[in-house]
Amino acid sequence: MKKRELKELIEQGEGYFVEFKEQIGVSLDKPVRCSKGFFLREGPNSQKLTRNEILALAAGAGKFKFDMQPCISFNYPEEFEDTKWRHFLDKTGITASENSEDLLTNLGFAEDKAGFRITNAGALFFGRDIESYIRHNFITCVLFKGTTKTKILDRKDFKSDLFSNYNDAFRFLQQHLRFEYIIKDGGPRKEISEIPLEVLREGLVNAIVHRDYYEEGAGILVEIYDNRVEIINPGRLLFDKSKFGKLSVARNPIIFDAFYRLGITEKIGSGIARMREAMAERGIEITFDTEDFFIATLTRPETIQKEVTDQVTDQVTDQVTDQVKKLLRALKTGEKSGKELIKELKLKHKPTFRMNYLKPAIEAGLIELTIPEKPKSRFQKYRPTKKGHEILRIKTEK
Repeated sequence: MKKRELKELIEQGEGYFVEFKEQIGVSLDKPVRCSKGFFLREGPNSQKLTRNEILALAAGAGKFKFDMQPCISFNYPEEFEDTKWRHFLDKTGITASENSEDLLTNLGFAEDKAGFRITNAGALFFGRDIESYIRHNFITCVLFKGTTKTKILDRKDFKSDLFSNYNDAFRFLQQHLRFEYIIKDGGPRKEISEIPLEVLREGLVNAIVHRDYYEEGAGILVEIYDNRVEIINPGRLLFDKSKFGKLSVARNPIIFDAFYRLGITEKIGSGIARMREAMAERGIEITFDTEDFFIATLTRPETIQKEVTDQVTDQVTDQVTDQVKKLLRALKTGEKSGKELIKELKLKHKPTFRMNYLKPAIEAGLIELTIPEKPKSRFQKYRPTKKGHEILRIKTEK
């Protein structure tokens, strides 16, 4: 048998075991079939694959599209929400058909091979109680205090349809990330997010569209830390890592097409490039981990370059209590210990100082500890952060 013929057999997953005397320049990490079943070559040994292992290999290679498979446990039309369907048609501009089943089939939300059945994509978009038949359809959003997972400040689990999950997760990010207002050259006031909104949108839709839905033990995670945002979804790349950012392969083509029709993503596979460009324009770092889980890490900048108007500074300072303002003024001349601050503020009770002055100032990010790794150190002192200095500057100018 010629090498070319053997290579074709291996790439097709069909062939026989052959002992090679020389390399033929082809990967042998694909299953090979013979009369006794499918086997996978591991060095000098051959391991017979179970049915689940064969399915896992095919799914991992993107050969089986989860979103195109029928959702066996879905009861149509009882569990189909017409309201979601009509909303989708309205958002996409698709003309409703008298026969909804034909339109659902044409869009990939249903199939009619052995009777009409809703596909997994249809269930994920238009199902009534999606968690009951696709349990791992969720996005968990978490806000952490600091740069580790030690303390959770807020957590939301979104388990609705894909479009709602996307919108809810995006609102969570908007709620917990910083926004500033700028006015340039006397123009209208403009709201600026610390991380470009288009990057957040692309990161979320990328996680939903390209996640491995065959992996039932994990969902999509959106984690916000003091210094970064991480968007995590299960599923490794379907192509060589060297082509990442240049090549796009839809793991879930029906879901991808639906988000394209909704105007949220593009079909040209330029999402990663757009994310990189948008972050580079703002001088913000973005990194990607493409192993078993796909992780997009978006660095949070310390400050946002801006021009602040009197109207905006009023909005900022009005959110700071009088006690915190007094504390900031006391720290204007430099670092001070708790005892020094209590004396300067003319307070009599230490608990009052901690609860009404120190704690809210720290939580608002206006002051910081000089020895953060040892909060109770007897040498501990406090000083304004950059945000705190900005408040002081505003009060001085006014």
